[in-house]
Amino acid sequence: MVRHIERHPAYGSVLWARKPFLGRFGTYVAVRLRHGRLGVAIRHPGFVEWMPAERALRESEAEAWARSGF
Repeated sequence: MVRHIERHPAYGSVLWARKPFLGRFGTYVAVRLRHGRLGVAIRHPGFVEWMPAERALRESEAEAWARSGF
């Protein structure tokens, strides 16, 4: 199955999760690479917040999300 990656000059490359992950800050729904930095999108009621991946995810959480099929 081909994965769609959104590319935007201002927002970077965004990969939306097929399987969101419940993390410390809420439900993680996407990752993006922007200016060489990895970010995680956290869904909130009515909006999405972007947070640096190293702040949002512990290594074990990132591995669990990847194993779940992201």
